[in-house]
Amino acid sequence: DLYNCAVIGSFNPAILYSIKSKTIKINTLLLITPNLITNISKINNNPLIAKYIAPILDPIITQFLLYFIPFFIGVDILGIQIDLLNRIGIRSVISRNYGHNVWVVNLSLIHI
Repeated sequence: DLYNCAVIGSFNPAILYSIKSKTIKINTLLLITPNLITNISKINNNPLIAKYIAPILDPIITQFLLYFIPFFIGVDILGIQIDLLNRIGIRSVISRNYGHNVWVVNLSLIHI
């Protein structure tokens, strides 16, 4: 059964919600990174947002993505960036009965 062998992952909860609403059998993975606003402001070259707004919004959005969105859209697995996982702890994810996937970008696995 293909549904048991595949997972659709995205940073965008709206896409996962749309997919999950089509059929509940599809496994979905919400990718979560800390500092989302900081990262976007760097990509868009907006230092004012990175300096003044991101420090306020980043922790709020991170908590929202970790605790509210997965329940609301019916996510099966949380894909948490290693830096964030080190802060919240794996038990926090497991205790809420979510599958988990730890991801890294440009980081040698030897150094984890």
